[in-house]
Amino acid sequence: MKLNRNKLHRVNVPETFFQFYLKPVPKGKSSAIDKLRSITPTPRGPGLTRVIPEVTYAEWEDLYQRAAAARARIKGAKRDTELVPAMSAEAMAKRMELLGVLNQVPYSTPGIPRPRKPRPIELDDDIDDIAATVTPPAVPVIPTAPLVLEVTSDVDEVEDEELRRFRQDLAL
Repeated sequence: MKLNRNKLHRVNVPETFFQFYLKPVPKGKSSAIDKLRSITPTPRGPGLTRVIPEVTYAEWEDLYQRAAAARARIKGAKRDTELVPAMSAEAMAKRMELLGVLNQVPYSTPGIPRPRKPRPIELDDDIDDIAATVTPPAVPVIPTAPLVLEVTSDVDEVEDEELRRFRQDLAL
C-alpha cells in the first residue's frame, strides 16, 4: 500500500483514547506517546484532541497498532468506562487505515453480521428413486357455498333512536 507522506504532519489523537489506553504506558517505551504527554489537549468536535505536529513512520505505525489493539476491546467493553475510549480508538484506526498503514490489522465491526457463504447441497444418486416412491398428499376438496350478499331489501328497518346513536358514534 502506498503511504501518504502528508499524513505524518498532523496526527489527531482523541483525548479519551490517550487517557485510557496510552497514558498508562511507561515513559520511554514509545516516542509517540512521550510526545503526546507534552501536548495539551485542544477542543475538537464533541471532545478533546491532542495533535502531534510531526511523526515518523515508526511512530505512525506504533500509534496505529495501539489504536487497532484498543478497538478490538469494543466487544465486551464496560459501557461506563471502556466503551467510549475504545470507540475513539476505532475512529482513529479507521482514519489511519484510509491514509495508509504498513501492517493493517483486520477488524470487523461487532453487531454487523458478515455475509455467509452458501453451503453446497449434497445430493444422493438415489434421489430419483426416493422421489418416485413418495406420493403427494391428497388435497381435500372443500365444497364452497355460493356467496350471498345482503341487499337493502334484506335489512331490517332502523328506529330513529338507534339511528341517532349510530350517528353519535360516527361523530366521536
